[in-house]
Amino acid sequence: MKKILALLLATLALSAQAKENITIIYGWNPSDVAANFNRTLAAEANAQQDKYNFIFDTKPGAGAAIAALYVAKTPDTVLATSSAFWIRPNFFPNESHRVDDFRELMPQCDAPITIVSAKYKSFSEVPKDGRLTVAVG
Repeated sequence: MKKILALLLATLALSAQAKENITIIYGWNPSDVAANFNRTLAAEANAQQDKYNFIFDTKPGAGAAIAALYVAKTPDTVLATSSAFWIRPNFFPNESHRVDDFRELMPQCDAPITIVSAKYKSFSEVPKDGRLTVAVG
């Protein structure tokens, strides 16, 4: 009876400490600014809660298509990427991922934005109901 009780308590102790692993996959250069930003987010998320263990990993190449395809097929993964992830399928629909397979969880911007216009002096002057073209470099 003591062995069964000890085994039960050990099992409960192990299950109480087990965290679900969530891997954050980044599809670009592992040493760029956004990678460091996502690495920091994972570390902070791990420090602030005990339910999940966030792991940062990279799968660079093909405009993040390699990372996207990996995340689409792998459970417990989250894709961290740039705006090029959403643009690429328009130019390379056969060699890329299906955007509809992904859902945005947390939009972020870690780069400054510059607005260039010969017509408008500030963004507030741009008509709200007009067409707006945005370019990503």
